[in-house]
Amino acid sequence: MDWFSFGYVAKVAFGSLVFFETVQIIYNIYFHPLRHIPGPWLFRAKRLFYVVRFNQGRLSYDVHKWHAIYGPIVRIAPDELAFEDPDAFKDIYGRRPDDEMAKPDRSYHLIGEARSIMNETKEKHARLRKQLALGFSERSMRDQEPIIGNYVDLLIKRLHEHCIDGDKLDPITGEKAKRELNMTAWYAWTTFDIIGDLAFGEPFGCLERARYDPWVAAIGKAVRFSPVILGAKLLGYEWALRPLLSMLNKYRREHNRLCMEKLQRRMAMSAERPDLIEGLLQKAKDWDMDVRQVMQNSSNLIIAGSETTATGLAGITYLLLKNPDALQKVVQEVRSCFSSEDEITLLSVNNLPFMFACINEALRLYPPVALGLPRIVPREGAVIAGQFVPQGMTVGTWHWAIYHSKRLWAKPFEFHPERFLHDASFANDRLDALQPFSVGPRNCLGRNLAYAEMRLILARILFNFDLKLVNEDEDWMDQCTFILWEKGPLNVYLTPVKNQHGQPSLRTMYTCAATAYWAQAVDMTAAYQREQEQEQEKEKEQEYADLLQDVEGILHRVRCADTFQVLLLLEGLGAAMRRNASRCDGQCTEADEATARRKVFAPVLVWTHGQKGIIRTDPAAKLALVVLARDDNVVLIGPSKVTETRNRVPNRPPAMHVTRQLEQPWAIPIPPSPESRAPGTYQWENEGACWACWAGEGLVPWPKLGLADIARLANVATVADRMCSLYLVPSTYRMRELIHCSHGYAMTSGGLEDSSSESPLDQICANSALGHYKDGS
Repeated sequence: MDWFSFGYVAKVAFGSLVFFETVQIIYNIYFHPLRHIPGPWLFRAKRLFYVVRFNQGRLSYDVHKWHAIYGPIVRIAPDELAFEDPDAFKDIYGRRPDDEMAKPDRSYHLIGEARSIMNETKEKHARLRKQLALGFSERSMRDQEPIIGNYVDLLIKRLHEHCIDGDKLDPITGEKAKRELNMTAWYAWTTFDIIGDLAFGEPFGCLERARYDPWVAAIGKAVRFSPVILGAKLLGYEWALRPLLSMLNKYRREHNRLCMEKLQRRMAMSAERPDLIEGLLQKAKDWDMDVRQVMQNSSNLIIAGSETTATGLAGITYLLLKNPDALQKVVQEVRSCFSSEDEITLLSVNNLPFMFACINEALRLYPPVALGLPRIVPREGAVIAGQFVPQGMTVGTWHWAIYHSKRLWAKPFEFHPERFLHDASFANDRLDALQPFSVGPRNCLGRNLAYAEMRLILARILFNFDLKLVNEDEDWMDQCTFILWEKGPLNVYLTPVKNQHGQPSLRTMYTCAATAYWAQAVDMTAAYQREQEQEQEKEKEQEYADLLQDVEGILHRVRCADTFQVLLLLEGLGAAMRRNASRCDGQCTEADEATARRKVFAPVLVWTHGQKGIIRTDPAAKLALVVLARDDNVVLIGPSKVTETRNRVPNRPPAMHVTRQLEQPWAIPIPPSPESRAPGTYQWENEGACWACWAGEGLVPWPKLGLADIARLANVATVADRMCSLYLVPSTYRMRELIHCSHGYAMTSGGLEDSSSESPLDQICANSALGHYKDGS
C-alpha cells in the first residue's frame, strides 16, 4: 500500500482541484450564459478577483473604469452584471407585475441573525415596511421635529464650546485660538443620538460626552468585518467563516444584550411615541414576532439611519469647503433667509433651493453607499436596460460608477450644484440617474428623514459658524469603500458668527419686539379678568369689549413683527382665550357666543425634573410664568391636553409635546433648574406676587432679585448667549418691567428704556418691528 501515501493523495487532490478550476474558468469564459457580455477577463473567469478588490476597498472605482472601457453593461463576475443606465434602476429595483428581483442571501443575511426588513421575503417585507413606514410619514416627521431639534441644539451648543481652544490666543490675529474639530465624528455622534432616540426611545449620549458610545463603537467594529464575511460567502467558503464567527460571537452577544436592554425600556413606555418603531410594536404580537426580530429591525435602523446621514453631511461639508464660490452662495442663502435661528425648522429649510442642490451634488460625488445593491433575476429572466438577462444572474447599478459617468453627466468629477437648478450648461445631464436612496418597493424608508436631517443640521451650522479646512491640500475623499466608506477625520476650524449688531446669532432682536406687545396683551387681559371677577352678570360688557379690542389690536401688531415662534405662541394663546375655561383643554363652558368672546388665557402646565404640577395655574386659567429662552426644555401653551415624553438629553428636564387633538403646537423653551434648588422656590402662589427669572443657576423669586442682580445678569455669559428675552407675569397681573439680559436694555410695558450707552436699538429700528417702540406705541 506504499502507493497510497499522503504525498500521492495530495497530488491527486491538487490535480483534481486544478482540473476543476480550469474547467470552470473555461466554462465561465466560453460557455456561460453571460459569455457575450464584455468585461475584464480575470473577473469573468473567477469570482476570486472580485472578492480581492472588494476587500481592498477599490471595487467601486474599478467598475467605473470598466464602464468607460466596455460600455454601459459590464460583466464584473462570472454571474454578475453592472449597469450604467438610469433605466436599469427601474428595471432592477422597481415594482414588477410578477416575481420581484430578490436580494441574495449571501449578500444580505448573516448566519444566526434574525430576519429583518433588510432581507425578508417579498410578502413579509411588504408587511413590515407598511408598519415601519408609519414612523417615516409626514405626520410622524412633524411629531419628531422636537426630538430631532433637541439634538441639533445640543450639537450647536457643543460646537460653540469646543471650537475655541481655551484661553489661548492666535499669535497672528491676537484673537482666541481656534481648535480643529473632527466633523466626521461630530456628525456621527449627532445622527447616532437622533436615531437612537427615534429607534429605542433614548440617545446613545455621544453628543453629551463628545465621544462614541461603546455600543456604537462595537457596531463599527462589526461592520469592518463585513467585507471578509461577504467575500467568503461569495466564494462559497462559508465553512471558513466559523473561526471568524466564533470570534465575532462575543461582539454579537454584547451587542444583542445592549440592544435588548434598550428595546425592553422602549417597549415599557406606556404612551405612544412618534418614533420609528411604534408602528412595528403595535403589530408585533399580532404577527407572532419574537423580540429577536424586533431587535434586529431596530438595530438595522440604527446603522442605516445614522451612518449614511453622517456620511452625507461630511461629504457636503468637505465639498463646500473645497468650492468657496458655492460655499459663499449657500451661506448667503441661509443667512439671508433666516433672521433668527428659531426660524430654521424642518419645514422652513425647504425654502433653500441652492442648499438642496448642493446636497444632491454632494450625494452624487460622494454617495453614502458607493457599491451596487445586488438583486437576483427571477425565473424566465428579465430585460434590463434593453438587455435580456437569464434567470439566477446577479445584477445591480453601482452608485459611484454611474454618478461619475461621462455619458450621463457634464464635468462628472466637478462640484456644480447648478446642474440640479436647470442650468443650461448641464441641460443634457441625466438627473434621473441620481438615486442615492434607490427606488422601488425596497428603497430606503428613511429618505425623507435623511434629507431633513442633512438640511436642518447644515443650515444651523452655516448660520452659526464660518468654516475652514485645517488642511486644504488633503484629498479627504480618496477613501476605500467597502459596504460603507472608510472615512478619515474631517478636521475643520469653526468660527462663531456674530450678526450685524455684534450679538450672538442664537436669537435676534425681532423676538424682543414681539415680547413687549405680548406683555401689554397680558396686562390688558389681566385687567379684564380682575374686572370680570368683580362683575355682576353683564353690567360692564361694553368696557370688556373695548378692552378685548385693544388686546386683539396688540396681538395683531405682534403678528406683523414677523417672529415665527412667538407668533405661533400668540396664535395659540388667542385661540385659547375663553371665558370660564374650567377645563384643561381650554373648551368654553358657555353656550352663548357673545359670552364666549370674553376670553382668558388657557391653563399652563410646567413639568420640571419629572415632577408635574410644580407650576400650575388653577382651573380659572391664570397664567403663571413664561420664559422665552434657548434651551432643551419646552413648555407648551395651547387649548389641548399636555403629555410628558421621555427626557431627550441626559441630566436635563423632560421635554413636552401635545396630544394629537392639537393640530399645531405652540411651544416655547424654558431653562433648566438644578436639583439643588430649594423646595418651593418656584411654587405658584395665588395670593402674592411671584415673579421669577433665570440666573443661570435656577429660578429665583422676583422679590429677592434687586436691580444690582439684574445688572449682574446682563454680564453673565451663559445668559447672554442663550436668553432672548424674559417676561414675567405676577399673579397680581401687574407687569411693569421686562428685563432683556443679552442686549443691555430694560423693557417696560410702556416702551423701551435704554440702559446701555451703545444700545443696538437705533441700528435696527428703521427696518424691524422695534420701530414701534420709538414712538412709544
